[in-house]
Amino acid sequence: MFGDRSPVGYARPVNPPRLWPLPGLSRYPHLASAVVVAVLLATRLACLPDGPWEQDEAIFAGAVFDFDLAAHRPHPPGFPGWVGLARVLHPLTGDAIVSMQLLASVASVAGLVVLAGILATMVSGPVALAVTVLTAFLPGVWFHAPRALTTTPALTVLLLALWCWWPTAVSRTRVGLGWALMGFAVLVRPHFLPIVAICAPLALHRKRFEPATAVALSYIALFVFMIGFAFVVADTGGVEKTLGLMLSHARRAVAHEPIAGPNDLGFIRALGGIVPTVAWLGAGLTGLLFIQKKWSRLWGLLVFVTTLVVIVLLHPPHPRYAVLLLIAAAPGVALLAQRVIDIGRGRVWWSRAVIFVLLVLAGVSAGATLPAMMAMRGQAIPPVQALRALAREPGRRIVVTAPGMTPYARYTALAGQLEASVYTHRSLIRDHDPRPVPGGHTLSMLSLRHRGLPGATVRYERITGYPPAAWELSQRRYSEIHRVDNPILLGDGVSTPEVNSRGEPFAWLGKNAALTVPAPAETLVLLLDVDERRAPLQLRATIGRAPVHNQRLKHGTHRVAIGLDKCELFPCTVKLKFDRALAAEGKTRQLSARLYGTWSEGPLLTAYAQRWNPGQPLLTRARGVNLTQGFHGAEMFGDPKMPGSWLDDTATAKFYAVAGSLEVTLALPPPREGVVTLETTGHARTVAATGTPQTFTIPVDAPQGKDFLRITSHTLVPAERDPKNPDKRRLGAILFDVVLKPEG
Repeated sequence: MFGDRSPVGYARPVNPPRLWPLPGLSRYPHLASAVVVAVLLATRLACLPDGPWEQDEAIFAGAVFDFDLAAHRPHPPGFPGWVGLARVLHPLTGDAIVSMQLLASVASVAGLVVLAGILATMVSGPVALAVTVLTAFLPGVWFHAPRALTTTPALTVLLLALWCWWPTAVSRTRVGLGWALMGFAVLVRPHFLPIVAICAPLALHRKRFEPATAVALSYIALFVFMIGFAFVVADTGGVEKTLGLMLSHARRAVAHEPIAGPNDLGFIRALGGIVPTVAWLGAGLTGLLFIQKKWSRLWGLLVFVTTLVVIVLLHPPHPRYAVLLLIAAAPGVALLAQRVIDIGRGRVWWSRAVIFVLLVLAGVSAGATLPAMMAMRGQAIPPVQALRALAREPGRRIVVTAPGMTPYARYTALAGQLEASVYTHRSLIRDHDPRPVPGGHTLSMLSLRHRGLPGATVRYERITGYPPAAWELSQRRYSEIHRVDNPILLGDGVSTPEVNSRGEPFAWLGKNAALTVPAPAETLVLLLDVDERRAPLQLRATIGRAPVHNQRLKHGTHRVAIGLDKCELFPCTVKLKFDRALAAEGKTRQLSARLYGTWSEGPLLTAYAQRWNPGQPLLTRARGVNLTQGFHGAEMFGDPKMPGSWLDDTATAKFYAVAGSLEVTLALPPPREGVVTLETTGHARTVAATGTPQTFTIPVDAPQGKDFLRITSHTLVPAERDPKNPDKRRLGAILFDVVLKPEG
């Protein structure tokens, strides 16, 4: 298949570079070239990722529907060339992400064809093709080839510009086309501007035009650049505002993530480790030293070193930025391989052995990268999984996101895949424009860390499933997502939730605190704990300027219910004001009470997983629980101590419910053993209880949204068993905990 059996010296260029057929193919070159290109394209198209795999992809896709630089669709400086290409293809695919993935995949193969043509001007055809194939399957190159990102397409445009300028004698038309492509490369990815500045002098070096002609030709790139960014400036609202957004974004971008060690560097991860990185980049750097012409050698080294420096300084932890560096090393690798072939002094077997080694390395690299490609193709990352689950559920939503996940949610909403209004946490609680939503709405919060508080109508889900095979080549983000439905949003004056010694989450409230209720509701419930040093506390709550609650809180735990009839629009912010507070030890913030749980109640809100503990009110996070009969006071039992309550021979609790099951944790006083009967509507179960707490399950049908739990057991009277014991209560089982879990 490979031609050019006599090796071509690495110092003898072939001009001009030919793009078709591919170099190094002697038998049926056009057909063989078509087969090679088809295989390369298939390796890209067969591995299109399942949805956006990084927030920048979602940002670009959102810009296809609504270009808004101020809203980071896309982020500054704008990428007008890339968004424009996607808009052209989008009507044919109907999916902005797929449009960009297809563009990137085709651009990847086109870039490899151009690379092979350029390499063939420096080395023999077989070496040029073999190194191109090896480059195509480097982990970082292949993994990012089908992604909806700008690096690969911009690199292809840059290579096409170099191809235009590569011949020693080149026409004005070809130089002008190269300048136009250079300008468009910057429109696709403006971050390439430093590399473009280094490559640009090549146009003047190949054929020395008159100064006026050379300057006039370079203006073509400036013209293309200005035309593209004119749309950005006009859409954004002027040059001053556009530059302000760019400078603001640049300041944030410089503050990149810290690097713990060499294995965290993106270009090392893009090649699968330190050893292959040293081999590839070392071979690329060494090969450039074999270029005979001093100017060409210095130019090649400058491109290589500048690319490495830009990546290390601006984007050190992310492998996707290393694609440019991996491609920049390919000419040096090809020159080194040609040098090794030349050592064989024309021996065909030696030349074929070197080509064979290059192709074997390509196969090894492809095999090592294939699991990551299949993982990316077969599974969406957790933010996308969470949004798709929301889209499958009926009803309109407000989606509150952590900043890093906002692009995913906004793209999903703009694409019509999810009926939702999207906010960041800060924008909703401080800058929101509340308005009534017909039929009500559900607020769902997506966060990287769960920093909310539990409640009866609050549903929590932890979403995992990031494919481990793709972790190292990715940006190591979003391995898990926390979804919370109907949370009360913690605003100013509420500290970041923490956990007490018993593992219970809580948040300190300052002297003034704000809580935002997400959906139409009747009542806001607070579980407060006031310590002895701060008691008593006077709590006043207002909505707007209207007072809605006034209560004096003694030392201990309290369940506070605040009416929300003053909330005309939702989301609705309730402001809490305490009459006193104490400074935290070693800190300046003033703290009043601990908030152990909060939720809202109303006809539009479903009671999700609920929990109540008759021995500890702070663990009671349930809607409408009424312990109607048979419950004695709260006590501590066992060692270690567990909160619970003695029951009479029959104890009944009524509660709002959903269909599912109750998990009831109870015991009999040791060393007793006996039977206990559990009943709900339409269900009864007899269980064998012992002195050790056990958890038993019984179904709940939730007729008309309400149900009951009845617990029946044999009793004893302590005073009858021991005359010295004054306790004359009839004591049956000990109830520790009840948890309602909805079905599904």
